[in-house]
Amino acid sequence: MAVLTKRSLAFPFQLIPNDQGLFLQVGYDSIAGMMSLAAFLRFDSVRRRRRGTPSSTVEEQQVPWSVPRKLKPKVTTVALVLLTLYFASGLFAQTYDQILYSLRSFGVPINPQLHMSLQVLMSHLSWVFMGCKILSTQLPKFFSKESTWYRSDRREYWMWWVVGGYFFSSWVFNVADCVNQIILPEAFFAGDEGVVGKLLNPETPSIIASIFGYIAPCISAPWWEEVLYRGFMLPALHVLLPLRWSILVSGIIFSLHHLTCTGFLPLAVLGWTWAKVYVESGNLWTTMVIHGMWNSRVFLGGWMGI
Repeated sequence: MAVLTKRSLAFPFQLIPNDQGLFLQVGYDSIAGMMSLAAFLRFDSVRRRRRGTPSSTVEEQQVPWSVPRKLKPKVTTVALVLLTLYFASGLFAQTYDQILYSLRSFGVPINPQLHMSLQVLMSHLSWVFMGCKILSTQLPKFFSKESTWYRSDRREYWMWWVVGGYFFSSWVFNVADCVNQIILPEAFFAGDEGVVGKLLNPETPSIIASIFGYIAPCISAPWWEEVLYRGFMLPALHVLLPLRWSILVSGIIFSLHHLTCTGFLPLAVLGWTWAKVYVESGNLWTTMVIHGMWNSRVFLGGWMGI
């Protein structure tokens, strides 16, 4: 996958003239994404023809959850509490920052990169713990095997969904990123490094710090964000809105969660794509693994230069 991500097919000329240097080549991951979409459309057409059912619209599509509409007041309250908690979770980071500075003052060997890695990891795990606590207490059986909020079964044959969904995500992300670079002024991209970028470009490199830095964005975040946005938020919105609008709004909320202006459009597109992949596959493990692979590509790609 590193080969498909980094390699590209060069065009003999610039397809669409522009000053940003775009449309000179197409990545192999994007080509694989287009092929994945074509394969899915073919598979879906054959499946529907065998069943004797016409092509359905997104509104008629069966969803992998069953949330009673009587829970409408409850899910609205839980969503608002989670939103408030997320913005308040910045206090976790400040608290852990002070704790780590105190430990360093007592002579504990914590270099700046390890300091940041531990701060990000502990504050993220605190946010995950509090979020899980709210979901489990306010929505009984949310995490149980009998849960009707989401479907996740590791025994199902879902690997093809992961491979196809990953490369399709790469394609739509690359397209959205091109649009982003065209519509946004170049000044917007200056200095937009983010926390992960700082973890990858430390003043004092450390393998141990990189390992701790990997856990939050590449292991716990993919699991939690899929549970939160595709497992809870998408069905909760579907209680209030039609499916297509639920997917649209959930993707926007997913993008806003990352607090980045330059990444808003590409991340919203990823949110819409993964919501659609979850609905089609009917298994939350699919998007969890895709999300983990995606974040790992970003993290390890920057760390190892692949």
